[in-house]
Amino acid sequence: AVVQIAPNVHLIPGVIANPYLIVDPDGLTLIDTGLPGSEKKILKYIAGIGKSPSDLKRIIITHADGDHVGSVGPLRQAGGARVFASRAEAEAMAKGESSRQLKATGLQKALFGLLAPLFKAEPATVDEVITDGQTLPVLGGLRVLSTPGHTPDHISLYSPSAGVLFAGDSMKSARDR
Repeated sequence: AVVQIAPNVHLIPGVIANPYLIVDPDGLTLIDTGLPGSEKKILKYIAGIGKSPSDLKRIIITHADGDHVGSVGPLRQAGGARVFASRAEAEAMAKGESSRQLKATGLQKALFGLLAPLFKAEPATVDEVITDGQTLPVLGGLRVLSTPGHTPDHISLYSPSAGVLFAGDSMKSARDR
């Protein structure tokens, strides 16, 4: 099923961490990649809208948690996309780690321990480090916003022309504090 949330902006269904696909005349941009193995669903979605892996030109990462970077390697390999992330997140990706240490105790610590293998991403290289205030040539101008908190160098992306904010995991409810 095609899930277009705004003109030229698709939410890829059935993938953890809600990856978004942006369709521009010069190619496709993917924001986040889901867990390891998610590339199959993402590539199937791309084919379903009549595009090929080589149409994927950019992969932008909001932060280096495994559920957002898990399929970077296979997606880059499938079509040659360039990968973009902020500095600290890029450094974590190069090591195959999160950019932060999870602080958990008791049951939460045990649960994280059981789930950790599912979120473990392979090391990945970032082609371009992006910074706060930078505008990427995507969706009429996609502005990079520094939104630290969830991770040290987390970014969000805003398209004024489309009126869309891609917040990654920067949104929290009052009970998450």
